[in-house]
Amino acid sequence: MSEPLNIYQRLNLIRSKVGYLKKDKKVENYTAVSFDGLVAETREWFIEVGVMILPSVCQDCTIDTGAKSQKGNALYRYEGTFRVDFVNCDDPSQVVSIKVTAHANDYGDKAPGKAITYATKSAVLKVLYLETGENDEARVTHNMAPGDEVSEEELAPIRVQINYTTGYASTVTNLVIDGGDAQDLVAGDIL
Repeated sequence: MSEPLNIYQRLNLIRSKVGYLKKDKKVENYTAVSFDGLVAETREWFIEVGVMILPSVCQDCTIDTGAKSQKGNALYRYEGTFRVDFVNCDDPSQVVSIKVTAHANDYGDKAPGKAITYATKSAVLKVLYLETGENDEARVTHNMAPGDEVSEEELAPIRVQINYTTGYASTVTNLVIDGGDAQDLVAGDIL
């Protein structure tokens, strides 16, 4: 019979199961990973591995921003520091705790829930060290086997970055060989 996994081994096992989350929610002028998207990708693994996520409020305050809705409702800003605990279900004395600060605005009573949701999402993303992005077609998979071929389309953005980096490195090397210094790099708009 094998030894039960400790909390760090359990979190690492979950981390090995979920490698990438696509940003799926438009928020004002940017795209983010939604809480629901995160839960959809991770929940089954937290259950299977036996880890509970328990957020709690450490410190908070509510501020009247002075802004009003068209109906005259006050816009409140809720700010808090939260502790998000990752607990080993088989040995609840094993806990990994992360402190996260979050805030949210709302015209009603939903700002505290929004903030704790953001804090929990942020803690899960950071603890599991998850990649997030928008353009998964431009990504070369990490699960390629030796000998697998990569299309020219997949390589194009990588080649652009390699060419830029190589050109930059060559310019820096030539400047150093010629006795230049960091001021020359800044003056030449290289840095």
